[in-house]
Amino acid sequence: MENCGLSIFCPHADEDGKPRIWLSPGTGLAQTLNPRVPYGKSSFIPREPWRQATSQETKELLCTEASDDIGHCVGIVKISSEALRPLHALRLAHAPSEAAILQMVKSEKYPPAKTILAEYLIGYRHKHGDEKIHDPIVNGPGLTTTTYDYQNKYFLGLHLDSWNNMPYDLRHQSPNRISVNLGLQDRYFLFIGIPFATVMERAGYTSPPNPQDVPTTDIIKSFLARFPDQPVVKVRVSPGEAYIAPTENIIHDGSSEGQTGPDIHFTIRGYFGFTRAVEEKRGFFSKLVNSLRR
Repeated sequence: MENCGLSIFCPHADEDGKPRIWLSPGTGLAQTLNPRVPYGKSSFIPREPWRQATSQETKELLCTEASDDIGHCVGIVKISSEALRPLHALRLAHAPSEAAILQMVKSEKYPPAKTILAEYLIGYRHKHGDEKIHDPIVNGPGLTTTTYDYQNKYFLGLHLDSWNNMPYDLRHQSPNRISVNLGLQDRYFLFIGIPFATVMERAGYTSPPNPQDVPTTDIIKSFLARFPDQPVVKVRVSPGEAYIAPTENIIHDGSSEGQTGPDIHFTIRGYFGFTRAVEEKRGFFSKLVNSLRR
């Protein structure tokens, strides 16, 4: 399994005994693979069937040490129940519709709950930056990919974020994001384990093009058309967990496949690392050891 230096850090990967990582056999044009769902003409999505990663593939993908290279690492971390409690008290995931959830976000109880969670998440900060806090995003259940282009009224499929519009050869230095699953069911983070610089090379670009002349969608289309068997990695993000990912440096999307209720996640963009996850896990085990000594 090729990952070109990209890895997954998940210090609690085996704790619940459930599968964590799956692989697709490749990608294809969304309008061909899923014609009933509105996708763009050049949108790509993972091909099915998914299969659980083998023990060897899992070993190759997972890293045991927290990486400082946040531009080339995806993390799955547990979020403190105390930080989540005020938002859970609003019962967003129990609302009957997306409109009801968005209405709850406008209530006077939401801002203090949002602040508590945001302050906790900023504790994952790798370095200081201008963090951007987003209100909860709500997606429907059972979606192969979740990102929707409201202007053009279709799903994007596998894509690259460009919030900061950094030059293509510096995408690994872009801010990343931390995104918490506020729902009641597992959601998934999908990505291709190749940084964008390598994607450009394999798509046939001998030097990074000007983003104003060649959009990321053209580069992604060229790459996936050349390499249709490039696997997509699917990582489980359970309720109360978050993914940390360099979404401006890797082709990715979210997925709500298998869900029967609303898919809700809360996101902050900035420069987030994994030190806090390590410290909290060590704290958990030290408390466990101390309790056993009593």
